[in-house]
Amino acid sequence: MPQKPKFTKEEIVEEAFNYVRKNSINSLTARNLGKALNSSTKPIFGYFNSMEELKTEVYKKAYEVYTQHITNGMKTDEREFRGVGKGIIYFAKDEPYLFQMLFMTSSDRQYSNIIDLMKQDQNYNRIINSIKTSLLVEDDKYAAEIYRGMWVLVHGIATMTATGVYQFNEEEIDTILNRGLRGYIDFDELMKKIAKKRKEEENGRNN
Repeated sequence: MPQKPKFTKEEIVEEAFNYVRKNSINSLTARNLGKALNSSTKPIFGYFNSMEELKTEVYKKAYEVYTQHITNGMKTDEREFRGVGKGIIYFAKDEPYLFQMLFMTSSDRQYSNIIDLMKQDQNYNRIINSIKTSLLVEDDKYAAEIYRGMWVLVHGIATMTATGVYQFNEEEIDTILNRGLRGYIDFDELMKKIAKKRKEEENGRNN
């Protein structure tokens, strides 16, 4: 009867993920993971052909945490899109090593357009829709331009946060994001549109 494996595949992925959370992706080696498991490296390569294959699974789990931060941000801010920015920044604050793995590791891919890079994010369409909804923008291209500007701004803040260069407080984050948005949106006009929309909705409920 074959010997029962000491660990399941899921347990190894979970341990690798927790290791990266505390130590960074660069230090995730078979030897270090074996020590964390209190085991040899044999169970690891019983499920994975290489450490790169295992790191792919860790990346997926990290992306789930990143997406959850975006979701939470959208739920907690009255303007969904501003909440997206906060979600990314707080992800960098709460999970600095995961942020570094997802956004600060070297890549062989080169992009000629930053929008193409932004589209690698599985949340891209969801974020564009949040811009159109919360800022009353109808044009997809204009929404993408707004996101591009805010993406660069937010990732600058998040990078400083994840590397420990500076920890922004909530008031600073709100101020920077609001001023950044004002570079793309006529807020007086936006307030008029929002007031008009609310009035139409109220009239609709009364009729």
